[in-house]
Amino acid sequence: MKKLSIASLLLFAVLVFACSKSEDSKPEEPQIETPKKPSELILGSWNYVTDVNIEHGSGKVDTITTTYGVTDSLTFLSNGTIAYNVPSQNQSGTSTYRFVSDSAVILFGDTCKILTITDKKLYIYSKYLDNPSRPEWGEDFLEFKK
Repeated sequence: MKKLSIASLLLFAVLVFACSKSEDSKPEEPQIETPKKPSELILGSWNYVTDVNIEHGSGKVDTITTTYGVTDSLTFLSNGTIAYNVPSQNQSGTSTYRFVSDSAVILFGDTCKILTITDKKLYIYSKYLDNPSRPEWGEDFLEFKK
């Protein structure tokens, strides 16, 4: 009987110590992923989707919508280089880009406003003068997807 009591006490002690929390063990905190900045999200290859160009001048407004081919792309590299390949328009080459803020980037020499940027969608807007000596100007809405 004494052996049974000692064995019971030992078993009870093992269970108590095994189930008690030590000061070192804390509940695991959930990992919260830090949202990526636009300068990180923009990196990589983007496929052109559409370009809506609205030209204002001489009292009229013209809208031109360009739909691109499936292989037309723009690639943003981390060193500030853009590589573009637009076989549907027989164009390719490189240029530079630079972020002015989290919502504005200079592309091909034009300051563009980033309207939407996610890991799968990029939508930008730019406004430009066709001819500085005349009151003609345009707006460009470009949509890309990964």
